[in-house]
Amino acid sequence: MTHANEEVARLLTPPARRPVAEMKLQISEMTVGDRIGATFQNPMFGVYCTWGNIRRACHGELVLSVFSIETNGRPASDVLRFDVSERSTPAQGPPDPARELEHGTVVRATFEDYAGWFDVIGPAVVATSAPMVGVGRWVLAYKGQLGVCLRNLDILAAPGELGLPCPTPTLSWDDGDSTI
Repeated sequence: MTHANEEVARLLTPPARRPVAEMKLQISEMTVGDRIGATFQNPMFGVYCTWGNIRRACHGELVLSVFSIETNGRPASDVLRFDVSERSTPAQGPPDPARELEHGTVVRATFEDYAGWFDVIGPAVVATSAPMVGVGRWVLAYKGQLGVCLRNLDILAAPGELGLPCPTPTLSWDDGDSTI
């Protein structure tokens, strides 16, 4: 396994125990506009990492795009860890391969929405009842069209290549839980 793949495998491997005390301290030091990373675990999308500039939502919580990372100073239940190093690597490749991704392909995708630029690493998840594929709650392609927020895409590993667990294909996505 290459060093780059080892780093991706490390990022997508859940910690043995969530470091809640450490994350609470990190949250207390975060300010709006900081560039951070958060590793999430979700039954539908598996383990994925998102980097972007944090902002404060109207309900007062810190968020990456529209996804909450904390509530009252405690990490959101789906956050496994934070990366406060301010480092992230945007995807460099063209977005076109998103239309043909196999379920479980590990990708790095860069998205842009009203809240800024976000880099996401995780397994591509395919919906079986609709021609849709995404990564970490973000749409890569839908009905043969690229996701409107997708800017760049890098394929990091073929399905199963890194030996990581992968969520099963989903019947459909909850429209309220994804960004197209």
